[in-house]
Amino acid sequence: MTQYLLWMEEPEDTGWSAKFAPVKLEGITSIHRVWTLYTHVEKDKKPELPYQPQHHVNAFLEDRMHDWDFNEKTGELRYFTRAVDCSVWLLIETN
Repeated sequence: MTQYLLWMEEPEDTGWSAKFAPVKLEGITSIHRVWTLYTHVEKDKKPELPYQPQHHVNAFLEDRMHDWDFNEKTGELRYFTRAVDCSVWLLIETN
């Protein structure tokens, strides 16, 4: 498993969830898991890799289609979550 960190800027508040602008991921062709690192909300305090995410301890495991989706053809990640409503670091895990 390979890990990548991605900084997500301030989201749009939809009233139900936070909707972030789509992001083009260069060099990534598939995503296994997406974690919201809700204890890391400062851009200049990037977490170190490898990161050991633990659901509800230092991260939130997001659900594909419910919280995120990835278009393999275009490389675009769409992320919408109820775990945070501010800028945040994501941990992306690929196979």
